[in-house]
Amino acid sequence: MEISKDDTFRFLIDDNGKGFIEKEVEAGNGILNMRKRAMELGEELLLRSEPEGGTRVSFAVNQS
Repeated sequence: MEISKDDTFRFLIDDNGKGFIEKEVEAGNGILNMRKRAMELGEELLLRSEPEGGTRVSFAVNQS
């Protein structure tokens, strides 16, 4: 977690695992719940994953 100068909390989870193609897998409760919570805060959850290239999930919340 990082707090920037503009009072934004930035969360980043990054791994070097096997990755996946999001459109080809069934979304589980973890991803669905993270997206739902982001929407409730008026924000967007960003997810990037590539086969054999790992996965990155990021989210920002402005505290202003």
